[in-house]
Amino acid sequence: MSFGFSEVVLGEHDFGKDEDCDALGRFCSAPIIKRKINVKRDVIVHEKFNAGGNLENDIALIRIEEVVPLHQENEFKSSASPICLPWNTNLDEETQDDQIATGAGWGRTVGRKSTNSIRNVLNNNINVNELQELDLPIANEKCENDPTITKIIREFDPDTQICAGGERGKLTE
Repeated sequence: MSFGFSEVVLGEHDFGKDEDCDALGRFCSAPIIKRKINVKRDVIVHEKFNAGGNLENDIALIRIEEVVPLHQENEFKSSASPICLPWNTNLDEETQDDQIATGAGWGRTVGRKSTNSIRNVLNNNINVNELQELDLPIANEKCENDPTITKIIREFDPDTQICAGGERGKLTE
């Protein structure tokens, strides 16, 4: 499997600006951090990922050899913070219905493609310039049992997936 990148960018928030600052330029994020990677050596793709399939198991680990300063250590040097993956193999304990899950990314913010979103994808492999974040309630039981939802989702495996949403006007793609 081949990937089209050879560096990792950490702490990016707005691709449209060289420095991520508020509208008045008073408060700025720390500068972005770039690290070179050797794709063949440093990217570990989930063993059950199928790029031509329904994108299940679409996760990878990326090894970065050079030290990365963290926001917790120095907020002026870094905006990067680690994420915690669950250690527990029983996701039921960590993903109860109605708990809040946070989704983040540079995906489309409208249901259809626009000229701007196509240009952003071609230039940066993103749909929007600014990182989007959305809090949604976990709704595993609804995704398993609601006939209107099962028509849309087709296949939901609570052992390997988390279903979140159900709020009108809020969705991730």
